[in-house]
Formats: sequence, structure tokens, C-alpha cells
Amino acid sequence: MSETAVRPSARGATTLLAATIISGIAGYLVTWFAYRLAGPAEYASFAVFWAAIYLVVGALAGVQQEIARATHPLGAGERPGAPTARNFAVMLACGVAILILATAPFWGSLVFPGSMWGFVLPLAIGTASYAVVAVVAGSLYGVHRWNELALMMVADALVRLVAVVIGGLLGLDAQGLAWLIALPFGFVILVLWPVLRRGVVGRIRLDVDMRGLASNVSRTLVASASTALMVSGFPLLISAASDEGHTALLGEVIFATTLVRAPLIVGVMSLQSYLIVRFRADPHARRSMVLFVAVILAGGAVLAVPAVLLGTPVLTLVGGDAPSVEPWFYGVLVVSSALVAALTVTGAELLAASRHLAYSAGWAVAAVATAVSIVVAGGLVEAVAVASLAGPVAGLIVHVVCASAVPQLAGKRDGPRGSVG
Repeated sequence: MSETAVRPSARGATTLLAATIISGIAGYLVTWFAYRLAGPAEYASFAVFWAAIYLVVGALAGVQQEIARATHPLGAGERPGAPTARNFAVMLACGVAILILATAPFWGSLVFPGSMWGFVLPLAIGTASYAVVAVVAGSLYGVHRWNELALMMVADALVRLVAVVIGGLLGLDAQGLAWLIALPFGFVILVLWPVLRRGVVGRIRLDVDMRGLASNVSRTLVASASTALMVSGFPLLISAASDEGHTALLGEVIFATTLVRAPLIVGVMSLQSYLIVRFRADPHARRSMVLFVAVILAGGAVLAVPAVLLGTPVLTLVGGDAPSVEPWFYGVLVVSSALVAALTVTGAELLAASRHLAYSAGWAVAAVATAVSIVVAGGLVEAVAVASLAGPVAGLIVHVVCASAVPQLAGKRDGPRGSVG
């Protein structure tokens, strides 16, 4: 059946950006609260669980992106088909929980030494809950339900902020705070479901069947896992590359990396599903993508200058103590955030055209380049600087080559097609 794609309105982007700003501020406050309460050395330990859960959450973002691409509103006279999205959400949530619990004996003691199961259990519950969040959010993106999406984003961030602050003031240890980080994913979905269901239940269809959805998701997961490693999981890479005797410096570097890179990266990545549905409906998607990338890279170059000049006093004000990191490092972090944001935009354009393999290849290459660079480079600060630049540059090269070197494939769909779900 033919369909006329509806281009998302600019108001949708504005609504999502406003929600992103609010949720971003809430995330900043959680980070700041933990840093000021625990200090640099202890904050490094807190950041490990935060990075671990958001590494998995970031990997599952590929589910949201594919659901957003595949979801369409029911046409006039169309009847709902099988509840493919709902069934997929249930299977995915169970699969995530089982995978984490079953594999924990092989990695848990390395990531969470001394109290493995105290962290693995909230990790499994939280990420399984997010699997459902990803499917619901992707469905809402596909039918342009911006207000409901914004409500989900803001509620999740604020509930987590309030919970962590109260838990910290009550003196909960890291394992207790881990539960307060994990539980809001499922709690928010349960509380808001009466509102969210009105936009999707009986109102959507997928352009692939269950097998096609699983196949496409498996490929987007490669990219989203790579993305998560470069963004949410970056503190884990930094920790792996650090000297055990420099925990204070490690905490400083992780804190600076989180605060400086987050605004642009989180802002653009929160719009990735929006960009996918926008590019899907845009006959000039390639031109729009180039414009977005140019604006992002130019903005990053401009903002790097004040980052170098103001980074140290701002981090001193926020963190309470003067950091030992050189000012140039903050400029590098700003440039790297612009590169990751640009990679997010090029990836959205490829995924909108169902170029799943090209999309995944760029992010996979970027992740490998990041991991290799942080291992082979020199000192901790220098290694982080090199890795934060090398990864996204390598990924951008792959995306640009895939998008332009074989233009005759630009519109070719490399994912399977299926019946309405």
C-alpha cells in the first residue's frame, strides 16, 4: 500500500529540545550532587554504575530508532494488525534481564569488585525496564506524539533526580543509590501508561513483521552499542586506561568529560529518532543532513575557544576545587562532542533510508578507534583527548564514504521487508 510521508513539524523538535534541556539539567544535578557529596575519588566509583547502566541503555537506543523508523499511523479504514511492537517489547525485556544475569559471573566482579550482585540486580531490572521504554518511545516518535515523549523524558529525569538526592541525604550507600537510578525507568512507564497508550494502542502499524523487526534491530544494536561505548560508557574506557594510583585524577577527568561533552551530544542524540522520521519524509534528506553537520561542526569550533578560556574557573566553581587538568583539554572535549553529534546526524540519514549496514559500520569503526586510541595513547589526559577525537572522525569517514561514494545505493533498502505488524 502506498503512503504519503508526513514531515515532522519544527514544533516537535522544539518540544523535544525543551524536554532535553530539563532532563539534561536534572542529569547534571545528579552528577554534581554525587561529586560534591563523595569527592573525586569516590565519585569515580559512583560513575562506574552510572556508566554501566547507561551503556546498556545506550545500546538499547537502537531499538527505539528502528521502531521509530518502522512505525506509521494507521491509514483511513486500516485495521490494527498483530501487536508486533508489544510482543517485541516483552521478549526484549526478558532477554535483556536474562542475558545480564547469566553473564554477570564472567564480568561482574571486574566491573563491581566486592559487591557484584548488589549492582548487577539493579542493572538487570533497570535495563530490562528500559527495553520497554525504548519500544514505547520509538512508537511515539513514529506517529509524532511529541508531547507524550517530552512528558516521558522529563518525568524520568526528575523522578531519578529526586530519588537520588533523597537517598544521598539519607545516607544510602552506592548499592542503594543504584536501585534509585534503575527503578525510575519502569516506574515512569507504569504511572504514565494511561496517557501514553492513547497515542499508540490500536493506532499504529509497522512496515516489517516480527522477523524483519528483529533483523533490523540486531543491526541497529551494533551501532547503538558502539554509540553507548563512546558516550555513556566512555567513563568505563577511561577507568580501564587509568593508573589505579590516580583515582582523584580519574574522577576529575570523568567529571570534566561528562559536564563538557554532555550538552551537545545529549541534545543531538535526543533528537536522533526525530531526525530519522524527518529524513524519512524529506525528499532532500542528503542536503538537510549536510547543512545540519556543517552547523554542528562550525558551532563546535567556535565554542572550543571559550571552553579553553573558561573551563578551569567553571569546573572550579562547580566542583569546589581547582582541577589539575590543563585548559586545552576542555577545548578538545567540545570539539569531540561536535564530532559525535555530527556522526549522530549522518547516522540518522542513513538509517532513515534503511541503510542499516552502513549506519552500523560507521559507529562500529568509531567505537573500535576510540577503544584502541585510549589504550595505545600516552598519559590519561592525553589518551582521553586522542580517543575522543579519533573515534568520531573515523566513523564520519565511513558514513561519508557510504553515503557519497556509491550514490546509486542511496535509496536502496538493505533491510528486510515484511507484512504490517
